[in-house]
Parts: sequence; C-alpha cells; structure tokens
Amino acid sequence: LFIDANALFDIKKIDNKYWLATDNGLYSISENNENYTLIKHYTENNTTSSLSSDKVRSIEQFDDSHIWLGTDNGLNIINILNDNISIHQNKDNPKAITDNWIMDIYKDSSGIFWLGTNGKGVNIYNPTQEYFPHSLFDFSNKSIGAFAETTNKKVWFILQDVFLKSINLDGKISSDVITLDDNIFQMRAGDK
Repeated sequence: LFIDANALFDIKKIDNKYWLATDNGLYSISENNENYTLIKHYTENNTTSSLSSDKVRSIEQFDDSHIWLGTDNGLNIINILNDNISIHQNKDNPKAITDNWIMDIYKDSSGIFWLGTNGKGVNIYNPTQEYFPHSLFDFSNKSIGAFAETTNKKVWFILQDVFLKSINLDGKISSDVITLDDNIFQMRAGDK
C-alpha cells in the first residue's frame, strides 16, 4: 500500500478502519490479516465527498456515525454511514469556530470536544449545546498544538512559544506557566 503524502499528522482506528490525516488529504484503510487496502482517499478535489482542504491535521470520532477532521480550512465532519461531508468555517458568527486552521481536536472523558487553532485560541464544543462558545479561551495569535487529559480530569494543552497550561475543572486556565525548552507537537497523558 502506498500513501502519497509527505506528512502524517494523525492516525486513528475507527469503525475497524485506519484513518490517516496527511498533507494530502485523508486516507481510510482496512486491514485483513496484516494486508492493508485503501478504501478511500478524501481530498478537496473529489467529485463527491470533498474536503475543505487537503491539509488534514487531526481526527476525532464524534459518535458511531461521525468523524471530525481539523484542517487548515475549517472543521470537516464525515458521516461514515453515507459518506457525506459537512464543512464548518469561521463566519464571524458567535456560534461558529473562531478560526479555520484547526491544529488539534481532542475529546475528553466527559465528551467535550477541544479544538486548538492556529492563532485564535481554544474552541470548546459541548454536544448538548451544539455550538462553539467564543471568548472562553482566547490566546490571540498563539497556536494550540496538542491536548491531553490526566486522571484528575484536568485538560492540558500546548501553547505556542512552548508553554504548557492546564484548564481546571471550573474552566479556569492555570495561572502557572510551565515553560518548555523546545516545541512539542504531541503529548499523551499516562495513568500516573
């Protein structure tokens, strides 16, 4: 199996398929006895099921029938039951995402979705509210590169200029700034 991409940003196993976020679209791959088969290559130039951009940075499963994709041109949502794609972009709407360039999507243990952008801070989506509240976490001109959650339910994120911050259970950003020596592009929280 050949994947025509120069960068792999994210990979998830969803619905017994591998989903690869690359700089050349999204790849859906099946595995059978260690043999891999390309099911579909989603791009912005597909005649059906087109993405808003070929630069797919992140993948997160929303529910049993929807996958969220963070691209450099908006949030793309694939309905895996019928292959339809809906595109959500910043439209200066107080209920829309704050920026089209989504660096990371993270679903925490309570089902809240965290979207890190490339300059307009953190967007939070609570499925019960069905919109993105603005001004919760605005880090103007700073990229949010990665999220992780620790066992105490604290969500951590990497902020451009190599800072690690956390969001407390009451929704407040930590005032402590942990300065890091170098850029971190991915992080995972362990059990300890």
